[in-house]
Amino acid sequence: MAEHFRQWAGLLLLSLVVTAVLAWLGVPAALLLGPMFAGIAAAARGWDIGVSRWLAIAAQAVIGCLIAGNMAGALGPTIAAHWLLFVLLTLATVGASGLLGYLLSRWGMVPGTVAIWGSMPGGATAMVLLAEANGADARLVAVMVYTRVVAVTLMASALSVLLGAQPLPPPGPAAVADGPFWLMPAVAISGIAAAALLRWRSGTLIITMALGAAAMLAGAPPVRVPMPLLMVAFATTGWRIGLSFTGEARATAARMLPRILLAALLLIGFCGGLAALLHFALGIDPLTAWLAASPGGLESVAVIASTLPVDSPFIMAAQTARFALVMLIGPPLATALVRRSRRTAHHPER
Repeated sequence: MAEHFRQWAGLLLLSLVVTAVLAWLGVPAALLLGPMFAGIAAAARGWDIGVSRWLAIAAQAVIGCLIAGNMAGALGPTIAAHWLLFVLLTLATVGASGLLGYLLSRWGMVPGTVAIWGSMPGGATAMVLLAEANGADARLVAVMVYTRVVAVTLMASALSVLLGAQPLPPPGPAAVADGPFWLMPAVAISGIAAAALLRWRSGTLIITMALGAAAMLAGAPPVRVPMPLLMVAFATTGWRIGLSFTGEARATAARMLPRILLAALLLIGFCGGLAALLHFALGIDPLTAWLAASPGGLESVAVIASTLPVDSPFIMAAQTARFALVMLIGPPLATALVRRSRRTAHHPER
């Protein structure tokens, strides 16, 4: 028990130091990156700690409230105005992800189901849960997914610095006071309860976001999240990502890491090409285009978007559309690709 407490104290102290350094350097999403790097360091040292499922769910609900408040009812009009673009963007990303997973599986670079589920874009937590439910090694899928999340997060931060984008100031007390104090916890608790009733806890972020947007459409003021609570939610999300780089699959993951990094970079490169197309063909600013097309986890993209001067409704509409499609077609697509890969392995002439 004492050792457990010391590890958590060490993680908290390291998170504060790394976050402070990143904030001093002006790195966007420092509140997410600091705890994430600290979690990776803790996992590398073999610390036996982890974020509880319910704390992670509560963090998703808080971030869902933040996104809803930032969009202020703009998600619906954004989807209506750009629905064809979102469909094409989603199909292109999911198609490239499926092809990459199939090739990794067929060439024996990564085990079949792991390769396919680990290549799927969308909510990182949801992909791991879906992979486990469909018989894949969830630990290796988590390594693939969260390696890509870390890469996407770092690249988004680097791009924002390169473009000179200034991080948005955190919400102050005046912003929090704009709405009734009970609105944010009411939306968050409702989102958690609805996700539990639907048995879709990995969808807590989307459900909470939708409930917050619906409340504002019904005439409620924007949902505001107090800064201390927001810091806890960001830290929890960062720790959950960082501490996932551990477990019994560590040795296997270490051997697979070059292949995993190569797969992540290939998918990120493809999505970067889509972002460039959005920028040059449609005039969308580069950072918004990158976050909209990036294959990182929905939660981490949402956190980054909330800290930068970007078009959050456009980004979240694109990410939500892709997440919904992956949740819908992910299981049958993964099953079909695995079966095809196995048939090809047994009959190479095909």
